[in-house]
Amino acid sequence: MAPRGRPARITRDQIVAAAVEVGLEDFRMADVARALDVSPAALYHHVPGREELLELVAAQVLEETSYDRWAPPAAAPWPEWLRAYAVAFRSALLANAGLLRYVRLSTAATAGRLEQIDRLVAVL
Repeated sequence: MAPRGRPARITRDQIVAAAVEVGLEDFRMADVARALDVSPAALYHHVPGREELLELVAAQVLEETSYDRWAPPAAAPWPEWLRAYAVAFRSALLANAGLLRYVRLSTAATAGRLEQIDRLVAVL
């Protein structure tokens, strides 16, 4: 019988890592909970469901995908800056095509990406 009371202290990063470890094809939330050694209820305390977990995974994968060397020379015209950013972002998405349908604008714009967008907007 599962222990009662407060859910185990797990972080979203741990949850995302466990989901990736379990495999994203046909995982169940119970599989992720088992990988974390917590009850499914503890997992649902942090993530409402499978779709939301896949959105978190997609956001983290994009955040960790390095395309920091996308910038053209500083003197390049703004269309070149825009194209370079678009090509780099597209490459990051294609490198993780299985997660593409879970990318949401609200979750994809993490702190690292906002910094890149700021840089692009400053040039524009």
